[in-house]
Amino acid sequence: MKIKEACLRTNLTKKTIRFYEAEGLFTSDKTYLNGKEYHDYTEENIQQLLRIATLRRARFTVDEIRRMTAQPEETVEIFRGYRQRLLEEKRNLDEIVKVAMEIDEETLCGSDDLISQMETVASAMPLPVVDIHPHFRYLDALEETFTVRRKRPNLTQTEKKQRDIAAINAAMYAGFSVQNNPGNNAATGGRGGGFDISNAQKIAAYNMLKTFDDD
Repeated sequence: MKIKEACLRTNLTKKTIRFYEAEGLFTSDKTYLNGKEYHDYTEENIQQLLRIATLRRARFTVDEIRRMTAQPEETVEIFRGYRQRLLEEKRNLDEIVKVAMEIDEETLCGSDDLISQMETVASAMPLPVVDIHPHFRYLDALEETFTVRRKRPNLTQTEKKQRDIAAINAAMYAGFSVQNNPGNNAATGGRGGGFDISNAQKIAAYNMLKTFDDD
């Protein structure tokens, strides 16, 4: 079945289904026609999506779901960690809610005032996981390639020119094909989804590729 029917069967959006598949939580059948990729979703995929959605609504992380899917024997261990995380998040949230409820919105004078009143409780809280371990799909892939593939010496001027052109094209493609394509989706919650890329990240992608063999 096509993604439209999969959406109707699961009550999930196209972006959500694509996000789950991009994160490796399930795999659909793919065919290629005229250079374009088409997905075909099976009944098994529908059941997988329903299970994934249940776990995500229960606040399991994408990584936890991926691990349980790949290694079912680790489910109990993962669940213990998940339960402990929920308890810690609840304690933190209870403290934040308590402070938030004591703030009088009628006398609130802008964000600086809000920050000053939230600062004490917030300073004791950890940053969200996505802030500590952000995931930028294209830059992560480039960095991994850069780390594994080290420099290649003695490039000719023609090879360097071809590399520079490829670097520009890669950075522009990573930015515009993803950021401006409505069919893709921005990351949500714990995993960042890794689909967005800013102008600064385009420049970083370009610089990473351009200097790949210069060091």
